[in-house]
Amino acid sequence: MIVGLGEWMANVGLPRGLVPMGAGYGCDANLHCGISARLFYIGGIAPNTTVWPPGTAPLPPKEWSGRGLRPKRVRRDPEHQPISVKALALGLPEDACQTNHPDESTYFMTE
Repeated sequence: MIVGLGEWMANVGLPRGLVPMGAGYGCDANLHCGISARLFYIGGIAPNTTVWPPGTAPLPPKEWSGRGLRPKRVRRDPEHQPISVKALALGLPEDACQTNHPDESTYFMTE
């Protein structure tokens, strides 16, 4: 529904809107990808969601042995571990954060 709203807004020429989303939508990567090109959004996510810190990444998939399906899953080892978004946020400098007030989410934003 949110993706459809963004498409409708773009088709009728309305400015991109700001959409607040609850934490229940935080783990839905397809939703985030679908709306990010059409809407500005603020989405809550669970604090135990894991991410790769800036400058880090998982290990690539294992080499293909030549038999069976090619490996696709990324890997981890003790040096390549994601961290929780809570840990990432708490490690940010204070000037990287901003406060958003609930009443601001009712206004349309222009680029």
